[in-house]
Amino acid sequence: MQAAAVIVISGKLTGYQDLNEKLQASVQTGIIDNDTAQNWISAAYAAFHDNPRAQRDEAIRSASLAAMTLMLAAQEQGWASCPMSGLDTEAVRQTAGLSENLLPVLLVAIGKTDGRQKQKIRAQVEWSVI
Repeated sequence: MQAAAVIVISGKLTGYQDLNEKLQASVQTGIIDNDTAQNWISAAYAAFHDNPRAQRDEAIRSASLAAMTLMLAAQEQGWASCPMSGLDTEAVRQTAGLSENLLPVLLVAIGKTDGRQKQKIRAQVEWSVI
């Protein structure tokens, strides 16, 4: 695969601070009521405010889910993709011009495959219903 693009996937360390704004469309359309939204906002503030480790964990979790969604969408369009981790986050932050509240989590290379590389065998998923 030759990458047509390499995308920086980052997580927002202060994402909990935007929750009120993010929930407004759901409140306005009646998907959730305002009391529920306010409870979620309060819970997020309690969980993440003054807790850098929780902020970092959530940024990584959210960015990883976004990366997987991007990779699945690319595959649906006939593109190959490859996640790359183990990066120098400060160098990526500077190169991409990211603010301090954005944590670079992954790079995702996307391009057309020449067909020579076969899909690697994936680990079998084991399910357990509780």
